[in-house]
Amino acid sequence: MPSKQIIFAQRLNELKRTMLQQALLQAVASLDLKQIDDELHRLVQPEYLNRLARYSLRGEIIFAVPCVIAKNPQLLGYYRLLLGFSQKDFSKYGLGRWLKYETTGKRKPARIDSQALEDLCSLLNEAAYQLLDTLEGISGTFFHELSLLTLGSQFQGSYNNLIGNKAAKKLFEILKQVIKVRTEVESFDDHVIQFTNTSGRRVIIRLAADPDVLVTEQLKTRIRHILAIEIKGGSDVSNIHNRLGEAEKTHIKYKQLYPEVQCWTMVGVKELSIQSAKKDSPSTDRFFLLEEIFSGGPVLEEFVQELVALLGLRENE
Repeated sequence: MPSKQIIFAQRLNELKRTMLQQALLQAVASLDLKQIDDELHRLVQPEYLNRLARYSLRGEIIFAVPCVIAKNPQLLGYYRLLLGFSQKDFSKYGLGRWLKYETTGKRKPARIDSQALEDLCSLLNEAAYQLLDTLEGISGTFFHELSLLTLGSQFQGSYNNLIGNKAAKKLFEILKQVIKVRTEVESFDDHVIQFTNTSGRRVIIRLAADPDVLVTEQLKTRIRHILAIEIKGGSDVSNIHNRLGEAEKTHIKYKQLYPEVQCWTMVGVKELSIQSAKKDSPSTDRFFLLEEIFSGGPVLEEFVQELVALLGLRENE
């Protein structure tokens, strides 16, 4: 069953109505064209508007103007996608606060700072100048297709996160069971497990992000970071090197902060060579294949034994 494509198709149909070119045309149709034209002539260099006019295209097809954004704030996503900015790019350039407007749905924000919005439009339009300077034979269809290319990468990233979250929750349930049969659990929920180990110290396991699972132990004078687990649950072998690179960045950061921490990486790709994986993430102390853990057997037993030793749990009788 093409489950990934079904999810993508549902999301694509939703975005057509809210922040793709179809939504832009709907917003423009409900506005006074004179207001749009006034803002275009004020914020966009005339030569670029003339260039679009030669192809029978209006300026707002690529240039952002405040009145259109105010009508539908989610259209910030249209211009971001069209110009090739990922959500991470927006955050990196100090524009992360605008991302919330892509997900406002039918509710408009109570207030958008007009000057800040105009400054953002000017910034986006600078990127649009650079894009237009490299293009020939443009059309509205071309701009729509261009935005879909960026959207595709965003969908894939979201799907990978979804798969990773499911794998993390499944692994967390295994951790609960391992602990519950070896000690009295003081408290637990869907994200945190707390217990006292055989040394009389409190251990806390958190399901979070960056790393996906973090285990700490309360000593008398400090908190010791015992274990950091990165979970890369996707089964796509073509993307595994990038995913392991992401795990490596997290592990390097954590080992710099807490040199004693053990770093594990859990991988969903069945065909992964552990020797190859070590080249992509040399900071990983231990690799595990998720399928081998979830299906039980010797690898799960080995995983449990290492957990018992690290966490200070008693051996199960």
